[in-house]
Amino acid sequence: MLVHPQFDPVAVSVGPLAVRWYGLMYLIGFALIWAAGRYRIARTPGAVWTAKDLDDALFYGILGTIIGGRLGYVLFYKLADYAAEPWRVFYVWEGGMSFHGGMLGVIAAMVWFASGLARRYRLHRAAGAARARHRAARQFHQRGAVGPPRRSAVGDGVPERGRRAAPPLAAL
Repeated sequence: MLVHPQFDPVAVSVGPLAVRWYGLMYLIGFALIWAAGRYRIARTPGAVWTAKDLDDALFYGILGTIIGGRLGYVLFYKLADYAAEPWRVFYVWEGGMSFHGGMLGVIAAMVWFASGLARRYRLHRAAGAARARHRAARQFHQRGAVGPPRRSAVGDGVPERGRRAAPPLAAL
Protein backbone atom coordinates (compact mmCIF):
# COMPACT_ATOMS: atom_id res chain seq x y z
CA MET A 1 0.00 0.00 0.00
CA LEU A 2 1.26 3.47 -0.88
CA VAL A 3 1.56 5.94 1.95
CA HIS A 4 1.24 9.52 0.76
CA PRO A 5 2.83 12.29 2.80
CA GLN A 6 0.35 14.36 4.78
CA PHE A 7 1.36 18.02 4.96
CA ASP A 8 -0.44 21.32 5.18
CA PRO A 9 -1.16 22.66 1.65
CA VAL A 10 -0.91 26.24 2.98
CA ALA A 11 2.69 27.49 2.92
CA VAL A 12 2.07 30.94 4.45
CA SER A 13 -1.06 32.40 5.96
CA VAL A 14 -1.54 36.09 6.75
CA GLY A 15 -5.04 36.84 7.97
CA PRO A 16 -7.57 35.76 5.36
CA LEU A 17 -4.84 35.38 2.73
CA ALA A 18 -3.34 31.92 2.32
CA VAL A 19 -0.49 31.15 -0.07
CA ARG A 20 -0.47 27.49 -1.05
CA TRP A 21 2.49 25.37 -2.01
CA TYR A 22 1.30 24.74 -5.57
CA GLY A 23 0.89 28.50 -6.05
CA LEU A 24 4.47 29.01 -4.95
CA MET A 25 5.61 26.33 -7.39
CA TYR A 26 3.82 28.10 -10.25
CA LEU A 27 5.48 31.38 -9.23
CA ILE A 28 8.93 29.80 -8.99
CA GLY A 29 8.47 28.02 -12.33
CA PHE A 30 7.40 31.18 -14.15
CA ALA A 31 10.24 33.17 -12.54
CA LEU A 32 12.82 30.55 -13.60
CA ILE A 33 11.51 30.54 -17.17
CA TRP A 34 11.75 34.34 -17.25
CA ALA A 35 15.29 34.39 -15.76
CA ALA A 36 16.62 31.58 -17.98
CA GLY A 37 15.07 33.15 -21.08
CA ARG A 38 16.53 36.58 -20.31
CA TYR A 39 19.93 35.01 -19.64
CA ARG A 40 19.89 33.12 -22.93
CA ILE A 41 18.72 36.12 -24.94
CA ALA A 42 21.46 38.28 -23.41
CA ARG A 43 24.17 35.66 -24.07
CA THR A 44 23.16 34.69 -27.62
CA PRO A 45 24.38 37.10 -30.29
CA GLY A 46 21.77 37.53 -32.98
CA ALA A 47 19.06 35.80 -30.93
CA VAL A 48 15.81 35.36 -32.78
CA TRP A 49 13.70 36.23 -29.75
CA THR A 50 13.85 39.58 -28.02
CA ALA A 51 13.16 40.24 -24.34
CA LYS A 52 9.74 41.53 -25.37
CA ASP A 53 9.00 38.24 -27.17
CA LEU A 54 9.93 36.32 -24.01
CA ASP A 55 7.72 38.54 -21.85
CA ASP A 56 4.81 38.10 -24.27
CA ALA A 57 5.26 34.32 -24.44
CA LEU A 58 5.41 34.10 -20.65
CA PHE A 59 2.27 36.23 -20.32
CA TYR A 60 0.38 33.99 -22.76
CA GLY A 61 1.73 30.89 -20.99
CA ILE A 62 0.59 32.14 -17.57
CA LEU A 63 -2.88 32.93 -18.91
CA GLY A 64 -3.09 29.53 -20.60
CA THR A 65 -2.01 27.78 -17.41
CA ILE A 66 -4.50 29.52 -15.14
CA ILE A 67 -7.52 29.67 -17.47
CA GLY A 68 -6.92 26.22 -18.97
CA GLY A 69 -6.24 24.64 -15.57
CA ARG A 70 -9.41 26.06 -14.05
CA LEU A 71 -11.62 25.25 -17.04
CA GLY A 72 -10.11 21.78 -17.23
CA TYR A 73 -11.00 21.16 -13.58
CA VAL A 74 -14.53 22.40 -14.18
CA LEU A 75 -15.06 20.36 -17.37
CA PHE A 76 -13.21 17.15 -16.42
CA TYR A 77 -14.02 16.73 -12.74
CA LYS A 78 -17.02 18.76 -11.53
CA LEU A 79 -19.10 19.60 -14.57
CA ALA A 80 -22.44 18.77 -12.91
CA ASP A 81 -21.68 20.97 -9.87
CA TYR A 82 -20.63 23.94 -11.97
CA ALA A 83 -23.48 23.47 -14.46
CA ALA A 84 -25.91 23.92 -11.58
CA GLU A 85 -24.05 27.01 -10.29
CA PRO A 86 -21.95 28.41 -13.17
CA TRP A 87 -20.82 31.53 -11.27
CA ARG A 88 -18.78 29.26 -8.99
CA VAL A 89 -16.29 28.84 -11.85
CA PHE A 90 -14.85 32.19 -10.73
CA TYR A 91 -14.52 31.13 -7.06
CA VAL A 92 -10.80 30.46 -7.35
CA TRP A 93 -10.37 30.51 -3.55
CA GLU A 94 -12.23 27.20 -3.46
CA GLY A 95 -9.34 25.66 -5.39
CA GLY A 96 -9.40 23.30 -8.32
CA MET A 97 -7.00 23.21 -11.26
CA SER A 98 -6.39 20.40 -13.69
CA PHE A 99 -3.01 19.54 -15.18
CA HIS A 100 -4.68 18.36 -18.39
CA GLY A 101 -6.64 21.59 -18.74
CA GLY A 102 -3.53 23.65 -17.97
CA MET A 103 -1.55 21.78 -20.60
CA LEU A 104 -4.28 22.29 -23.21
CA GLY A 105 -4.52 25.94 -22.18
CA VAL A 106 -0.78 26.48 -22.61
CA ILE A 107 -0.81 24.73 -26.00
CA ALA A 108 -3.68 26.95 -27.18
CA ALA A 109 -1.98 30.07 -25.81
CA MET A 110 1.33 29.22 -27.48
CA VAL A 111 -0.38 28.57 -30.83
CA TRP A 112 -2.06 31.96 -30.52
CA PHE A 113 1.24 33.62 -29.54
CA ALA A 114 3.18 31.88 -32.33
CA SER A 115 0.69 32.94 -34.99
CA GLY A 116 1.22 36.59 -34.08
CA LEU A 117 4.99 36.10 -33.87
CA ALA A 118 5.05 34.35 -37.25
CA ARG A 119 3.20 37.22 -38.90
CA ARG A 120 5.71 39.70 -37.50
CA TYR A 121 8.74 37.62 -38.53
CA ARG A 122 7.35 36.93 -42.00
CA LEU A 123 7.20 40.69 -42.60
CA HIS A 124 10.67 41.12 -41.10
CA ARG A 125 12.09 38.25 -43.16
CA ALA A 126 10.54 39.62 -46.37
CA ALA A 127 12.14 43.01 -45.74
CA GLY A 128 15.49 41.32 -45.00
CA ALA A 129 15.29 39.28 -48.21
CA ALA A 130 14.64 42.44 -50.22
CA ARG A 131 17.67 44.12 -48.61
CA ALA A 132 19.82 41.04 -49.38
CA ARG A 133 18.74 41.03 -53.05
CA HIS A 134 19.51 44.74 -53.33
CA ARG A 135 22.93 44.27 -51.70
CA ALA A 136 23.80 41.36 -54.03
CA ALA A 137 22.76 43.33 -57.10
CA ARG A 138 24.79 46.34 -55.96
CA GLN A 139 27.88 44.14 -55.41
CA PHE A 140 27.47 42.52 -58.79
CA HIS A 141 27.29 45.84 -60.58
CA GLN A 142 30.14 47.41 -58.59
CA ARG A 143 32.62 44.54 -58.77
CA GLY A 144 31.35 42.48 -61.65
CA ALA A 145 30.72 39.43 -59.46
CA VAL A 146 28.75 38.45 -56.41
CA GLY A 147 31.84 38.04 -54.24
CA PRO A 148 32.98 35.40 -51.75
CA PRO A 149 30.46 33.10 -50.11
CA ARG A 150 28.94 34.61 -47.01
CA ARG A 151 27.82 32.87 -43.81
CA SER A 152 24.21 31.80 -43.88
CA ALA A 153 21.97 33.00 -41.05
CA VAL A 154 20.12 29.69 -41.11
CA GLY A 155 22.99 27.22 -41.40
CA ASP A 156 25.27 28.62 -38.68
CA GLY A 157 28.52 28.69 -40.56
CA VAL A 158 27.54 26.79 -43.69
CA PRO A 159 28.66 28.88 -46.67
CA GLU A 160 26.04 29.79 -49.22
CA ARG A 161 26.46 28.51 -52.74
CA GLY A 162 27.64 31.14 -55.17
CA ARG A 163 30.40 32.31 -57.46
CA ARG A 164 33.64 33.66 -56.11
CA ALA A 165 34.80 37.08 -57.17
CA ALA A 166 36.47 37.08 -60.56
CA PRO A 167 40.22 37.78 -60.47
CA PRO A 168 41.23 41.22 -61.70
CA LEU A 169 42.32 41.39 -65.33
CA ALA A 170 45.86 42.43 -64.35
CA ALA A 171 46.36 39.10 -62.55
CA LEU A 172 45.71 37.17 -65.75
